[in-house]
Amino acid sequence: MATSMSLAERDRVGIEQVAALHHNARVASVCAFSAQVIFTAILLRLRVIDEGRAAVWFVLGAAAIAGQLALGRRWPSRQVWRRSAWWFTGYTVLEGLLWGCAFLFILPDNVGIRMLYVSMLLGIAAGAVVAFGSFLPACLAFLATATLPCFIWMLLQGNTFYDGAALLLVLLDFTLVIMARDNDARFLAAVGLRFANETLAEKLRLQRDAAEQADAAKSRFLAAASHDLRQPVHALSMLTEAFSIPDMSEPNRRVVALIGQSVAALDKLFDALLDISRLDAGLVSVRRQPVAIGPLLSRLADEFRLICQAKGLRLVLHPCCLIVETDPVLLERILRNLIDNGVRYTDRGRVVIGCRREGLALSVQVWDTGSGIAAADQARVFQEFEQLHNPERDRAKGLGLGLAIVRRLSALLDHPVELRSAPGRGSCFRIRLPVCATGLCVEASAGALPAPSGGGGRCIAVIDDEAAAREAARHMLERWGHTVLLAGSADELVAQLAETVHSPDVLLCDYRLRDDENGISCIARVRAILGHPVPAILITGDTAPDRLLEAEASGLILLHKPIVPGRLRAALASFTPVAEAEPVRQPPFAA
Repeated sequence: MATSMSLAERDRVGIEQVAALHHNARVASVCAFSAQVIFTAILLRLRVIDEGRAAVWFVLGAAAIAGQLALGRRWPSRQVWRRSAWWFTGYTVLEGLLWGCAFLFILPDNVGIRMLYVSMLLGIAAGAVVAFGSFLPACLAFLATATLPCFIWMLLQGNTFYDGAALLLVLLDFTLVIMARDNDARFLAAVGLRFANETLAEKLRLQRDAAEQADAAKSRFLAAASHDLRQPVHALSMLTEAFSIPDMSEPNRRVVALIGQSVAALDKLFDALLDISRLDAGLVSVRRQPVAIGPLLSRLADEFRLICQAKGLRLVLHPCCLIVETDPVLLERILRNLIDNGVRYTDRGRVVIGCRREGLALSVQVWDTGSGIAAADQARVFQEFEQLHNPERDRAKGLGLGLAIVRRLSALLDHPVELRSAPGRGSCFRIRLPVCATGLCVEASAGALPAPSGGGGRCIAVIDDEAAAREAARHMLERWGHTVLLAGSADELVAQLAETVHSPDVLLCDYRLRDDENGISCIARVRAILGHPVPAILITGDTAPDRLLEAEASGLILLHKPIVPGRLRAALASFTPVAEAEPVRQPPFAA
């Protein structure tokens, strides 16, 4: 093993060997010294030894053990592991010689005492295999110096008894050497495996860090691209609304309708990106309550039934009367995405929605007879922008974000989602929900903004650093009957207020402005100048998690670019003419 190691790897292994050697020597030295004290005390009590020699033997043994322990205390200097290992081996040789030659100094001519000594010696030798087994030279040195003198002395006695004892001693030594080698090999293998695991863990950590950095870079890119793309689409959306006049000619009406469809498609993409950013930022709160699953599934089935009929599909719903514990808004979003995925990728046959009781859980299942998904691709479909059957990126086949949102939402709710599918045999998505123990059902509230109403006749101050967005807002708001003040910053609006008799009833402010000014501070400044809390709406095209967190924490009504005119009218209608109404609960996702 050592020959295949680099110098750095051998040093790491050597450091571990010597560290284990010093660690084990603490216990082994205490045990050996205790045995030496007890054996010496027995001999002195029997008055069969010379007290002077016993004292010399005892002091030399104690000195060898003390040297080993002292060397271990200096061990933290790990750059000299080789020197430490061989110094330790030297002390081991001294200790072994003291035990091996003890009968020459202190043992009387008594067979019983000599055999007691040999038995104790062999026990200490066996313990040395464990104590010094991490460094084979130290272990072999102790075995040789502790048993070889005894073996030679036995052979020199010239009688059958000692010859047999010498043979048994050799056999035991041979066994201990084999055990020492195996112990050393196992130690090296364990250390090598630990180092390999540490190396693998470090590689995994680096890969995880790289993945997190790539994910953060992707989020920053999406945030920047989302903001920059939302600005012109935001203006285009408001201009489309402004041009939708009742007496428009039919050709122009068709053109405006096509523009509206394109804007709606872009809005759908931006909403999906926003959903993922909100989930990654931790902005989606979970509000668990008892929910009757039957009405929820019926509503979703009614929503998709006409779409299935248009494709020639049959939508089958198996009713369920159980109540589950979940967030109804988030669960509805998961199920809507799963059903939409089944309908979108099924060309013939049917889509089945049903439930199955599984102990204390309810498995809500969406089956389809589509083309199916190979086992190797099933994990990919939950990734962003992954569409197996849409290589041409046909927008009519979706964006590839629905199942990515499902994966995040299921993790947030702790509702596991499973996929069973095979090519040519359709797919089955299953989500497991905890069954509620009570029989009560609290109706889900989507927390949507109030229904749109007219609400015209107000003075609305629009603060946006992009001239195109300001002009588009002016055209749309004036068409709704409002008076509009346009400004590119808080300073511009304050200057206008000093020269006009109008005082804004509502502030409509972009989040990102020039010179590092943001909409939150801009609204606070204008409110301070006016002296009362003017109702305000914050508009943002950002999807960066930190900016979303800051915008959510402001307590302002938050709308995302491009603004759907109906949502803006609903937000304006939610304000009372005098003071700002209590903030309504924003839906966790755009409608």
